[in-house]
Amino acid sequence: VTGSLSNVADFQDIHHQASNRNKKKRYFKHVRCLYSPVCLILSLLALLLLGTGIAAMLVILIGIPKTTITATTATTTTATTATTTTSTTTKTTTTSTATTTTETTTTTFNIGVLLSNGTGTFAAQVTYSTGVDPYSVAAADVNGDSKLDIIVTNYGSNNVGVLLNTGTGTFAAQVTYSTGSGPYSVAAADVNGDSTVDIIVGNDVSNNIGVLLNNGNGTFAAQVTYSTGSNPRSVVAADVNGDSKLDIIVANMNSNNVGVLLNNGNGTFAAQVTYSTGSNPYPVAAVDVSGDSKVDIIVANGGSNNVGVLLAACN
Repeated sequence: VTGSLSNVADFQDIHHQASNRNKKKRYFKHVRCLYSPVCLILSLLALLLLGTGIAAMLVILIGIPKTTITATTATTTTATTATTTTSTTTKTTTTSTATTTTETTTTTFNIGVLLSNGTGTFAAQVTYSTGVDPYSVAAADVNGDSKLDIIVTNYGSNNVGVLLNTGTGTFAAQVTYSTGSGPYSVAAADVNGDSTVDIIVGNDVSNNIGVLLNNGNGTFAAQVTYSTGSNPRSVVAADVNGDSKLDIIVANMNSNNVGVLLNNGNGTFAAQVTYSTGSNPYPVAAVDVSGDSKVDIIVANGGSNNVGVLLAACN
């Protein structure tokens, strides 16, 4: 038995030594292969190919262009172009901006004077500035120089303008005096018996009439108002009761009547007395149409398409 064990140990030792010798042979064989000319050539080729690939990648990376944005701006259009290396497609975006132009129209308000040529024909008008919406005009000598001046109602400015005659048929710039709202119609008459012309105005929106007494020099005091009907569109002054004092007659368009305000004798007036008319009376006139030396009233009824005549009663 002892001999057998010894033989086994010897066999294992021999096998171990043989195994080590085989490993050494494989190692040296591998080393010989690594350092053989063929292996060296193959290694050099591999390194060359690897270097070439790296160089090519570097060239590609270096050759990539940067993204370029070109912006062109015009007055009303902006164009933007963007180009990238990853795509051969060029995208263009155009934005149009509309230009808005605002036009301002200036409206001028004026009165025109056409001087007679003496033959029934007239020269071209000469204009004079007024307030907004000049609705009614009257001519009267307001400053006692025997020359007719102009009085105008400026409906949109809520005043009356007085343009004094310069003596040659031309007129000075208007001087304005405040009225009620929407002065529509105007009359010029001496209502207080001082031989100077006063102003009567129908204030359409305020539903009253205003009386501006002359200061005696062509300027006027603040208006004194008297109630009327609705929308007093037309006024006239006339002595309707024969007392030699001028009274006021007014057409109240939306009340369908005319009002008569009798003069108290000092330039003030009593409350109106109304007389029915047709529909929408406007304008009104006061004149003796029957020949009895009494002032009658004529009114145009705009909504009825007729004219109404109111004869003065015998008092």
